[in-house]
Amino acid sequence: MSCSVPALLKRLLPGLQEFCDTCDATACAVHDAAYEQGGSEADRIVADYVLFEAARVAAGDWVAVQVFNGLRNFGLNNWGRGPWHGGDRAWPAPQEAP
Repeated sequence: MSCSVPALLKRLLPGLQEFCDTCDATACAVHDAAYEQGGSEADRIVADYVLFEAARVAAGDWVAVQVFNGLRNFGLNNWGRGPWHGGDRAWPAPQEAP
């Protein structure tokens, strides 16, 4: 298992690809389970911070900040919404302009 980051976000925040390439899949699975369960905003911050720490260990401070910012800016719509199947399956592929 690897982290479930949509390709679109990996293009917007290149550090996310580096994190996915080096992450501890267990940390990602725990984070995805927390997002599935949901809870308070404080619970979400804790879940995101735990993944931030895993990213910091795996890929360094700069990548960890990108991971955390991605979670905080784009994760709310997935918080507490049931099973997170993540990754590219969760977001449609961007369409090329004609």
